[in-house]
Amino acid sequence: MLVPGDIILPFNTYVQSNIDLTVKDGAITKIEGGFEAEYLREYMKDFNDKNAYTISHLGWGLQPKARWTALGMNDKSRTFGMEARAFYGNFLFSTGPTAGKPTPCHLDIPMRNCNFFIDNEPMVLAGDVIPHDQKIARSA
Repeated sequence: MLVPGDIILPFNTYVQSNIDLTVKDGAITKIEGGFEAEYLREYMKDFNDKNAYTISHLGWGLQPKARWTALGMNDKSRTFGMEARAFYGNFLFSTGPTAGKPTPCHLDIPMRNCNFFIDNEPMVLAGDVIPHDQKIARSA
């Protein structure tokens, strides 16, 4: 679920109300919520390409100097949202092109205050990056 404060790129906007995404077999199958969900649904539908809904990559922000608030301070038509993609502790959820599944529709969605695990190892907990040495200590 996308919640207020999460960011949708390339829209260069902060989410204002909840957007519920259903993901099945590596692709978004349903987008529910209010106006913003409708807008997102129509945007992706307009590409007329099932690959637009594919999950392309996941990641997390590691840059402590990047600011979550930067998008609100800049001319949105002149930014690519790099600070939004990199701010410390975000979980980046992306859709669109993957190997063998090209599409011109690509979304990057940095989400705040998430928990993110890889192979049951925490990478981010409540928006805080878990340092490598703490991961080693947990598995010992």
